Amino acid sequence: MESNTEFLLEFEKPLRDLQRQLQSIIKISGDSGIDVGEETAAIIRRIDQTERKIYSSLTPWQRVQLSRHPKRPYSLDYIKVLFEDFQELHGDRVYGDDQALIGGTAFFQGSTCDGYCPAKG
Repeated sequence: MESNTEFLLEFEKPLRDLQRQLQSIIKISGDSGIDVGEETAAIIRRIDQTERKIYSSLTPWQRVQLSRHPKRPYSLDYIKVLFEDFQELHGDRVYGDDQALIGGTAFFQGSTCDGYCPAKG
């Protein structure tokens, strides 16, 4: 369940409400031993439908907000999952280190590679 400090965009609030409702039903079921399988399945279907509806009709500004979401993964998060033994390279011979660009060498499925990607910010 999301904490109160979780960053939430305005258009995502209906999803949060449904997720809280689902968590509440699951907690009640655990405490009382009542079977809530049908109710849980119905809420999960509503969550899926609401999610599809919200994200399929985003305004341009909502897309920008989503792309800048603080909880969105950073490039380094993807690098950690996809590559092994990533060695980040820093700086150049003239200016210095550019914080907006991440680059380095790594292994991808056993092969050596190098890659560059933007840093979030």
